[in-house]
Amino acid sequence: IISHTFEKLISNAACFNKEAKLDNKTIFYHVLPVGYMAGVLNSFLSPIMSKGSIYLSEIFSAKNSFKFWDDIILNKINTVWLSPSILNLLTRLPISDFKKKLIKKNLKNIFIGTSPLYPEIRKMFEDKFKIRCLESFGMTECMIVSIQKINDKRDNKSVGKPIKGVKIKILKGVKNKTKNGEILIQSDFIM
Repeated sequence: IISHTFEKLISNAACFNKEAKLDNKTIFYHVLPVGYMAGVLNSFLSPIMSKGSIYLSEIFSAKNSFKFWDDIILNKINTVWLSPSILNLLTRLPISDFKKKLIKKNLKNIFIGTSPLYPEIRKMFEDKFKIRCLESFGMTECMIVSIQKINDKRDNKSVGKPIKGVKIKILKGVKNKTKNGEILIQSDFIM
């Protein structure tokens, strides 16, 4: 069981909103299960705190993937949080050039998290839709830790910069039996 305080959830969402520039014009498409952090914090609490709107949908599945883009277009949705596997599936579905133009007109933020996004999948999506994917890192244990911003330089080895209240250190070497590249996180939001 992962236990967070309400105050930590609120403060983490507020930091994410500030970094992501979510505001009262945000229309968020909620398609993730609420049984883990991204389904509650990222795609429910954050849009509410930004005074934006949420379009609640059934949990994303292969079965309902064909209506995903229609919902984006019909409801003028401008923000969505997806996992890499969802993005991969959506990228591979056939779609008309007309729909791609309507999607690009509406969709301003595609946040990707919950697991690593392979550069090949990101490139395929961005080439097809001409919309930049913004990667982030977070876990249920420590909530949102980092985020890429629209104007950040692309780095295939990064999931963005730490949000306020988070310090990250990447270890080098084998001191104290640590592995090269091991990541230490100090955060105001850890459970």
